[in-house]
Amino acid sequence: MANLMEIGASAFSSKLLANNSPNSVHCNVPSRVTLRTPQGELVIGAVPRVVGTLSAFPVPGTARDVCDIVEVRLDLLGTGVTWPPIDLPVLLTIRSNTEGGQWSGPDKERLELYRKWIPLVAAVDVELNSSIAGDVCKLARDAGKASIVSFHDFSATPTLEVLEAIVERGRGVGSLVKIVTLANTERDVEILRTLLSKRQGPLCVMGMGQQAAMTRLEFPKLGSCLTYGYLDKPLAPGQTSAAELSAQLRK
Repeated sequence: MANLMEIGASAFSSKLLANNSPNSVHCNVPSRVTLRTPQGELVIGAVPRVVGTLSAFPVPGTARDVCDIVEVRLDLLGTGVTWPPIDLPVLLTIRSNTEGGQWSGPDKERLELYRKWIPLVAAVDVELNSSIAGDVCKLARDAGKASIVSFHDFSATPTLEVLEAIVERGRGVGSLVKIVTLANTERDVEILRTLLSKRQGPLCVMGMGQQAAMTRLEFPKLGSCLTYGYLDKPLAPGQTSAAELSAQLRK
């Protein structure tokens, strides 16, 4: 993947820039989000970035070759885990069981875990509908870190109008918004595609399920700023490996 110190586009990324430029940009919506790490800066928004999801340590030795960011799922790893050195930007997620994760404890305890680990990471992810979303994103801002506010629907794809309202609300909370829904039909995929085409600033959009497996490859080419693939095992229906995503997107 791209060198962390390199903000410019790679040859592969340059081919995607035309598709990654939104038709219009709202003056209050930043066009890019920067992850700052000891290794350098990684810009999100100009070209698609691959996030490798991790459910268990250690980090595979191939991670640097197949992803730009490592997502550490602390709800799966457990709160008492010892972190090994990770030489890629780290996205910390403690996913609630209300949106497909395994965290079932009080949100107050979850907030304290974000506070504890935020010095070691480049960004955090928290559910937009969580009671601690605003607090987690404030922790990130105060620490100079990025925040992703995410929305997951494991039963269906809401209407375009509902999704647009979710994106607008999320922009007022975090650095960027992630939308993931179960796409049962091509119409559902088209709703997600339309949402992405109307984006203003960085937006991550993906579908779940066999009908939507292609969105993890197609949508980055249409402007989705992030796409997620697993490093060790799938964590969502239809999820592709980070290695396969990287290989396909580099073509």
